[in-house]
Amino acid sequence: DSSDTSIWSNDSVHSDGGTDVDEGVCSTSSAAVDPVKERKYLVTASQLLLLFSVCVKCLSPTRTKLTHRGTLVHAVIMCARGHKTVWENQPRINSKALLNILLPAAITYSGASPTRVLRLLGSIGVQVLKKTQFFRVQSCLVFPAATKTWEAEQKSLLTATKDKLHLAGDGRADSPGYSAKYGTYTLLDTRINKIMHYEVLQSTEVKSSNHMETEGLKRSLDFLLSMGLSVYVLVTDRHFGVNALMRNRYPDTKHRFDAWHVAKGIGSKMATAGKTKKNSVLNAWVKTVRGHVYWCAQTSSDNGALVLAKWVSVMRHVSNVHQHPSPLYPVCTHGPIEERWWLQEGTEPYVALEKIVMSKQLLKDIPRVSGDGQTYRLESFHSMLLRFTPKSSHFSFEGMVARTAVAVLHYNENSNRVQATTKDEKKRSCLKFPKSRKGEWVLSPIMETASYSDYVQRLLNSCLELAKASRTYQQAAAANGPRPRRPPLCSVAQRPDKEAAVLAHRTRFDQA
Repeated sequence: DSSDTSIWSNDSVHSDGGTDVDEGVCSTSSAAVDPVKERKYLVTASQLLLLFSVCVKCLSPTRTKLTHRGTLVHAVIMCARGHKTVWENQPRINSKALLNILLPAAITYSGASPTRVLRLLGSIGVQVLKKTQFFRVQSCLVFPAATKTWEAEQKSLLTATKDKLHLAGDGRADSPGYSAKYGTYTLLDTRINKIMHYEVLQSTEVKSSNHMETEGLKRSLDFLLSMGLSVYVLVTDRHFGVNALMRNRYPDTKHRFDAWHVAKGIGSKMATAGKTKKNSVLNAWVKTVRGHVYWCAQTSSDNGALVLAKWVSVMRHVSNVHQHPSPLYPVCTHGPIEERWWLQEGTEPYVALEKIVMSKQLLKDIPRVSGDGQTYRLESFHSMLLRFTPKSSHFSFEGMVARTAVAVLHYNENSNRVQATTKDEKKRSCLKFPKSRKGEWVLSPIMETASYSDYVQRLLNSCLELAKASRTYQQAAAANGPRPRRPPLCSVAQRPDKEAAVLAHRTRFDQA
């Protein structure tokens, strides 16, 4: 009976006894479906051929020929009576297979490694793209979509900016040490906690990798100024190149130093000095002196002279003297304090601390420590950026730009998450034992779960829009304009002849 539909009956669907069966309802309606949100399933070749074993028109036995291109499966079914049916496992976007676009896009936008994901799927026999296919889709569609999506969001952020910008800036190298290939500089608006701009540089663009941070900041500020915006204050670390750049090129912008970086440097020097037996008492003062940096900056209303007066008072405070010669800060404002290991003036521990606290460079920088904006959020961003551009992996310049754009979109979407609460509306937190605190437990808030849906949906939709606009990948590449490329590092040196290099090669284990 040609009307027999038992092959599609729910009786043919069996559970394996597990509890993870999702009994979602699939409709055969002709209504338009979202190609991104539509469910996708894995199916083995044997089960697929089983569905094609009977002709849907006359129920005669069939012969099926399967061909594939990437994730696309193309089936031609012929029956004994000559009926021919052509079937494909996915729709096409302007002649391009949908999943051949979405798979590279999803891998890139999730920060995953293409090689590892393709190897994982291939190890269990899942039909996927070849590496050459993957990287072609990535360069023609995936990377441009990421850049376009970020540019659209950045335009919205800059358009909404009405006042002068309060920025924090910091640089990040793509590898540890002093041989970095790429540098990323990021500017964050401290009032709204959104990243406003970033720059990616290659070391060949500057004198050395140490200059990438300064050049990245210059390009970032020049871009914002070219957009008609003005920067009221910029908070950075104490990088000498950045300090000179701000002083000479942007004198109208207040340049402040991040308190955490200043306090960290002081604490490290005190810990080093305290390693000797005579100066071990300094270890008891590290936390106090580091905290004093924050207190000076936060209680002085950006008055540099007052910050300095409060800072130098610490040398009298550690010797249990709480009156000071400065009229700006004549007496300590704390109440009664407990007895502790006071440092007597003139002793070795006191002199060692004085060299640190009263150093010429520190006294010059302390008045400019920021009591408001800080760079710790950028440190969080750099930590999150490792998920998209891990330092253990190498990426092309174009890949670094696009993956950083995705990381920025992720950060901006989740930048203002609030602390999670229990059913009783109590804020959730947990105890952590960070190595940096050296034995001190820290109470850490548990934030709401990060969101991925909005920005990833925009990225994937942008990718499909680019695919619709061009029939071939070559046309898509041409439509996107010049690609952001940089010459390889080896371009600065003359390439030797390979045969000569082989003949000249020696190892330490060569036998005479």
